[in-house]
Amino acid sequence: MLKDIQIKIVLIFLLIGAIIIGAVGYVNYANLQPIIDSVKDNNTDLVKYQENIKVLTLCAICIFSLISILVRSVCNKKNYFTYYKTY
Repeated sequence: MLKDIQIKIVLIFLLIGAIIIGAVGYVNYANLQPIIDSVKDNNTDLVKYQENIKVLTLCAICIFSLISILVRSVCNKKNYFTYYKTY
């Protein structure tokens, strides 16, 4: 029963973390757009920076998801110490 609760907690944190990382990335991406629009000349660096924000956000979500999946798999492993008798 405790193992099921641990798995549900990890999945909830996975969803919450992915939403938060995505929201922060979107806010940074969206806040850079008015600056790009206001600068008329040679804004290629800002466009590259904006694309890097998108890639970084996606990579952060993927890495966070992989870490959450690893934690979930550790929660699923059997505890072999419970098979030993304690006297």
